[in-house]
Amino acid sequence: MSSKSNRTGLAVLLCLAALGANHAARASIEAGKALAIEACSACHQVIPTQKKPAPVASPDEGVPVQAPTFAAIAALCLPADQLRLKIASPHYPMREQMFSGMDLESLAAYIGSLNASKICPVR
Repeated sequence: MSSKSNRTGLAVLLCLAALGANHAARASIEAGKALAIEACSACHQVIPTQKKPAPVASPDEGVPVQAPTFAAIAALCLPADQLRLKIASPHYPMREQMFSGMDLESLAAYIGSLNASKICPVR
């Protein structure tokens, strides 16, 4: 096999790998969206067309607390590892949920996909 055909074969493999990774990322985002609608939409506005849920009463402060929308969370530009940590170890009044590692990955991927500006500081 010639060097040129080796390079061509390698280029094809790299393109296929990139397409596969893109498909996997898209699938993760869609899975995260479905999970967010199911598990998070009682308190958070998960998709733009969803009506904002009612605020949650905070017994500590005696005032209602509005959970942030997923778009607002995305605008914070948190890296995926920080999103996963905040979801896995929430602060009150967000209740703790038992998500698998794959679920956390998918939720973080979905939230990250919502950043409309796509302008985040480099960390």
